[in-house]
Amino acid sequence: MEKCLNELRKLHESYKDDEGVRGKLAMGLVNVVNLMEGEDCYEHLFLLYKLRYSLPDDRNKQENIKKIENLCVEETAKRLNEEYKEYNVNKENLEKFIQMIKFELNETDFVILMNESISKLPSNIEKQMWKLIENYLP
Repeated sequence: MEKCLNELRKLHESYKDDEGVRGKLAMGLVNVVNLMEGEDCYEHLFLLYKLRYSLPDDRNKQENIKKIENLCVEETAKRLNEEYKEYNVNKENLEKFIQMIKFELNETDFVILMNESISKLPSNIEKQMWKLIENYLP
């Protein structure tokens, strides 16, 4: 499975602008994420989040996009919460995680994902997280 995922990542890097390839990659990743449900597959889910609008047009496209967005928000919130708990011990991990998201997404998607993810955190963490995220906003 991991070998297949590595190939999908390489194809994504090689064909970033080819909509036909992006659509097939997105469908492949939907299948992988469904198969790996319950396992730690954030990086695959995150790549799928980036490719969500490249899913082939069919009657389930909007439903699949919403499912992908919801899963990514939930997993991002979970990761932010976990990294925040360790923040006093190791500030770098949380900052690297936020930087990775910022680097991979355009500004609009970054703000939307962070807003929705942070809103799922406990209020005391939410306030502190926004103070940290302000450094990454335009």
